[in-house]
Amino acid sequence: MRQKDRKLCQDVTVKRGAVCNTDHHLVVATMKFHYMSRARKTKTKRYDVGKLLNEEVERQEMCDRYLNEVLERTDEACKDDEDVAERWDVVRAALTTAAENVLGTTTRRQPDWFQESLNKLKPLLNLRNDAYTKWLGSAKQADLTRFKMARGDYMGAKNAWYMQKAEEVERERFGGKVAWRCIRDMQRGRRGLLPSRAVTIHDSEGVPCKSTNAQHVRWRQHFTKVLNVVSEYDPSVLEQVKQREEDDTLAGVPSMVEVMKELTKLKNGKDAGSSGSSLRC
Repeated sequence: MRQKDRKLCQDVTVKRGAVCNTDHHLVVATMKFHYMSRARKTKTKRYDVGKLLNEEVERQEMCDRYLNEVLERTDEACKDDEDVAERWDVVRAALTTAAENVLGTTTRRQPDWFQESLNKLKPLLNLRNDAYTKWLGSAKQADLTRFKMARGDYMGAKNAWYMQKAEEVERERFGGKVAWRCIRDMQRGRRGLLPSRAVTIHDSEGVPCKSTNAQHVRWRQHFTKVLNVVSEYDPSVLEQVKQREEDDTLAGVPSMVEVMKELTKLKNGKDAGSSGSSLRC
């Protein structure tokens, strides 16, 4: 035990009568530890400020809603006989409550690679994903054509975004941070934001199963057909397999000589254990 930890040890006892099946003795020590309590950290609410990057009209409407709600809450809660601290509590509660109602809260996540061109690329990305999902559900040629057109428009806008970033890297190749930030943005864009590849389930006739009940019925039919298979075999083939002769001596009780012979192969010098039977013969 370390010298600095000796003051924590209050009592030590050796249990010599303990059966541990070893040559060692059990040592029981009473220790007294002091634990420091940690203060719990309160989670900070993060407001969805990404909504402020929308178009000018939507951003102005959101600002007007926020301002009106703050004014209403402060007018209702403020009193004439309040001091500065109480009035500040009222104003702070009105600001946070209005921000939560107008903007909403969000969790920390990796920003989108097209954050700077959100107004241009986000609608095209949503249109491509919606067309892809619709084509998976219907499997029609017209929906496939719409999906390919939406994908082409999205890829054209994405390539233009790549060219813009490449030009910024070329201009700021000696700038340091700006060039590396553009390179990281292009790396995130290379990984992409692909739509979820959902697999369409078809029934036995090849028609897509659109409802959940139809999918469950189709899965039940599939696994019933796969698992409940009756095996067929030819008994004449089993008769052609060469059978070995039975050895009745293997099922007999071993003699005392055989037992003593096997016991002599065991290692000696071990503790008897809790059973009290030594391996020494």
